[in-house]
Amino acid sequence: TAMTDIASATVRAHGMFPSGVPVVAMVSGGADSVALLRLLASGALGTVGLSVLHVDHRLRGEASAGDAAFVERVCAELGVPCRIVGYDVSAYATAERLNLEDAGRRVRYRFAAEELDARCAALGWDVSDGRIAVAHTFDDRMETFLMRLIQGAGTGGLTSIPYVRDRIVRPLLDARRADVV
Repeated sequence: TAMTDIASATVRAHGMFPSGVPVVAMVSGGADSVALLRLLASGALGTVGLSVLHVDHRLRGEASAGDAAFVERVCAELGVPCRIVGYDVSAYATAERLNLEDAGRRVRYRFAAEELDARCAALGWDVSDGRIAVAHTFDDRMETFLMRLIQGAGTGGLTSIPYVRDRIVRPLLDARRADVV
């Protein structure tokens, strides 16, 4: 498919998955992250040692529990190990004086780093070798750029989402959301 070709080219161009490294995919249950999971699980992007992390922010009651159950079901169908973590993001946001979006992002990435560290240790890899795959798309990149432009960021701040930052990789960053869906 076009999305597979786009993602494969992005992965190659940015050296996202060195041979055999452990990969933790952050999967919310939305279309973008499920598409990324299916691509990674298919082997189309050259990954092995795949596992999934889903963080239930406990913000939407039964809907949040439904997302977690859906992610578990998809992972079981694909034969991918899955870890579900529940965390009260609202209480964390209040305690740290953060907005919910920022608090949720911090919590997700903290748990993802812990999960990747554990996977690397279990598989005998140096923790710096592992990768956290997230499903940001071209549309997310443009939204971030425009948001920073509107906020009046100077030229140094007019950047968008990077393809690779430390251990975090974004294979779908050149794919439009319409391609993903």
